[in-house]
Amino acid sequence: MEFKGNGGYSWSAAADKRKLADPKSEFRNHPTLSDDLLFRIFISLPGEVIIKLQFVCKRWFDLINTSIFVTCHAQKSDTVLICQKLTLCHPVIPPDSPRRLWLHEIVGKWTRRFHFLDFGRRESNSIESSIFELVDIRASFDGLVLAFTEKKTSLILMNPLTRRHVQLPSAVDDKFCDGSYGISFDDKAKTYKIVHLFIEESGYNGAEIMSIRTKKWTRMDGPDLLIDTTEIAVSLGGSLHWLCWKRGFDYFVSVNVQDEKFVSKKLPACRADKDRLLDIGGNLGFVTHVENELQVWISVVNSENWIKKCSIDLGVKARYFIPICSSRNGEEMVLENREHRFYVRNFENGVMKRIYSIGGRYSLVKRMDKLYIPHRNTLVSFERSS
Repeated sequence: MEFKGNGGYSWSAAADKRKLADPKSEFRNHPTLSDDLLFRIFISLPGEVIIKLQFVCKRWFDLINTSIFVTCHAQKSDTVLICQKLTLCHPVIPPDSPRRLWLHEIVGKWTRRFHFLDFGRRESNSIESSIFELVDIRASFDGLVLAFTEKKTSLILMNPLTRRHVQLPSAVDDKFCDGSYGISFDDKAKTYKIVHLFIEESGYNGAEIMSIRTKKWTRMDGPDLLIDTTEIAVSLGGSLHWLCWKRGFDYFVSVNVQDEKFVSKKLPACRADKDRLLDIGGNLGFVTHVENELQVWISVVNSENWIKKCSIDLGVKARYFIPICSSRNGEEMVLENREHRFYVRNFENGVMKRIYSIGGRYSLVKRMDKLYIPHRNTLVSFERSS
């Protein structure tokens, strides 16, 4: 690894796999590297690499597991996509096995894995889940995922990298366990909270909220406008945001997890099909289809106003493009068209490039935004208190 003066790093492609397989080899001849220099290098590395590096030596373990490192690394972690369905993997049977193994001989050896797509590094990877019963991811925030166990008997809030988790009740009423879930952090109570939106028997939105500290659901007044509970909530600044269910509306709904009240807010334009709310560089963004272009708007903090970031002219095919996610720094946005081809648009220079391959395998039966949700691989724990 070559350290750069600005705190960056570079890897040669030929040595990449060798260094990841043997992280000790990277600094074996540099025992006098200061903690400050190691800190600057480590926070720039992906979470799946950091989780391995912490076991190289006690010094590295102590450095990586400090609260300041976890916070700084989370602030630099870029956006990836995590599959909403965990993959069931069969055990590997050696090709030279003298006989076929019967089903009862491999029961208990199957595994479930989290599957990630990293558009920034153009690759995919997977991580084994420590909980076999985990099947269906409903929300992601701060590197934590909220997922159902089989038969939806309970929820699990978990960090896929560290595998630390907590079991939670599924819902106040089991018949309403479906719907949209969102996770946010309450800075006042110093704990994570989960909001659950669902459809009441009356046809209106019902809502409930749970603090990770109490592990109890509390019913709350739902939003005045009907929400599409099949969409993923966008979590930003202690609030969760959803678009209204009906196309043609120019409102969206937000709830602040501190005061636990829903409010309706204006969009810069009426919602069209395939429009999305996105986290764009830490700001709430709205990507809308207007004739032959996509318009990207950014919400002004503590204001009802929006600023138009850019317009992307895509011709007559613009209506088929779906915004998937934005990079953490807000410089790029991933789009998918109806042929399941992926493009990355750079906001600064206006260049849009097609991504031909990111490795791995995934289903193309459904749209990517129905299979994957934005996620960040961090070391953050659900026990976070600041």
